[in-house]
Amino acid sequence: MREHPHYAMAEDLWSAVSSGDASRLRRILSPNIRWHSYGAGDLSGTFVGADAVLDLLASTGEMVDQLASTLIDISVSDRGAVLRYEVEAQRGSKKLHVEHLAILEIRADRIVETITVPVDQDENDRFWDTSKDRAAARTLRGNGEHR
Repeated sequence: MREHPHYAMAEDLWSAVSSGDASRLRRILSPNIRWHSYGAGDLSGTFVGADAVLDLLASTGEMVDQLASTLIDISVSDRGAVLRYEVEAQRGSKKLHVEHLAILEIRADRIVETITVPVDQDENDRFWDTSKDRAAARTLRGNGEHR
């Protein structure tokens, strides 16, 4: 299926996200894309428009000390593509290693909708939810002790 046009688009998306190539992403993503990121953390929700998606992707890297993603597989159909990939990340003492699926709907040579789903939602949520980190920072006093 490597010759299918959706396979090439999925590969191009992976390459552009991995390299942080915003101009290439703008060519691939529909200006009105709907990007659904499932979970309970700060990066969860529905993001509408290419600018919102680019901000989301940039924020992902800014929230961590280390981030690495490895593409495992791409499956395609006439409606779109599914990417299976692993994410490894670290923020302070928190570590994450979770597989994800990204389901792409493709129309007129543009990605119009993406749904990203971690295989282990609970582990993913524990890592990306920074509300406890923010609460701890608010209670930190000048002497370095938590209240």
